[in-house]
Amino acid sequence: EHQEAKNFRSNQIEELGVKVKVGLSWTEIKGQIVQLKAHDHSHPQSAEIYAKIDRLKSKAIENGFIFDSSWI
Repeated sequence: EHQEAKNFRSNQIEELGVKVKVGLSWTEIKGQIVQLKAHDHSHPQSAEIYAKIDRLKSKAIENGFIFDSSWI
């Protein structure tokens, strides 16, 4: 299923001629949408954001989640 979804997305991107910005994500902080770049620590709250991510990752691992970065 994952591979099918990945192929579908790739085909749609190619057909539409969309340029994908790799490593970007968005989140909401206190009602504002914030764009984050992978490994970018220039955001004024990046220390808090990465600390929260670390806590969430630890909690996920404690609950049996296994990270798979092979598709990245």
